[in-house]
Amino acid sequence: MHRRVRAIVGSVVSPTDALIASAAEAVMQGAAHDNPSLLERVRRAHPLSLSWSLRVLLGRHDLQHSAAGPHDLSWLGTYDYFRGVLGLGAETAPLLGLVQLARSVGWVQPHEHTCWLVERPNLLSGDARDRLHNAGGPALRFPDGWAVWAWKGVEVPSGIIEQPERITLASIDRESNVQVRRCMIEIMTPQRYVSLGGAVRVAEDETGVLWRRAWLASDVWAAVEVINATPEPDGTRKHFFLEVPANMRTAREAVAWTYGLSANAYAHLVLRT
Repeated sequence: MHRRVRAIVGSVVSPTDALIASAAEAVMQGAAHDNPSLLERVRRAHPLSLSWSLRVLLGRHDLQHSAAGPHDLSWLGTYDYFRGVLGLGAETAPLLGLVQLARSVGWVQPHEHTCWLVERPNLLSGDARDRLHNAGGPALRFPDGWAVWAWKGVEVPSGIIEQPERITLASIDRESNVQVRRCMIEIMTPQRYVSLGGAVRVAEDETGVLWRRAWLASDVWAAVEVINATPEPDGTRKHFFLEVPANMRTAREAVAWTYGLSANAYAHLVLRT
């Protein structure tokens, strides 16, 4: 009974928040820290005990293993509910300090005689899938100015978001990070990327046009250009570009993939929209 009640309350009061988890991951990856040698890390371990040395050797000395953020402290919401709604004051009293801390700060990094407290971010932006995302500025920003720029969950350089007009075919080709490169194409828009000569037409049929750009054998961007079956009020038809797997061989196969169908099954559809 106790476990069932706690599980039900916890799922409602402290649900898993994918956006908060994304922000926490960005903070952990971006937190500034030095990178000393292995010998220096062992030397700093104090007291130089076996347990401390093992933690250092395993790399468990960084922010991820020594600090707690909003995603770590959300479990306190269940006990706050028990206290405020069910009246379990004495039973939850030992957690009051942690509850107050969780309400007031963002990150906590405790030490033996010192505790670092971090303010909560003053900006947290995500898309419909709870991924860090902001098309016009930082997706995550703290009051001191530290910020993260992200496009659909991928952390990108600030200039890609702040100055999208400076994205060129040359800058896309120079980008070594595959995910960032695809974000640059999305921000430029696939239609403009294709019109500027960034991709090669590899196949065309009645369903659309298949475009492809290869940098390496394992690094290929592909998209299918389709035309909306429903005309606009002025009689024109919109063109759409849909990113597809690189192994697509025909436009029909690529369009069928977007519907989760095989090329043969798609060819036998009675009505397409």
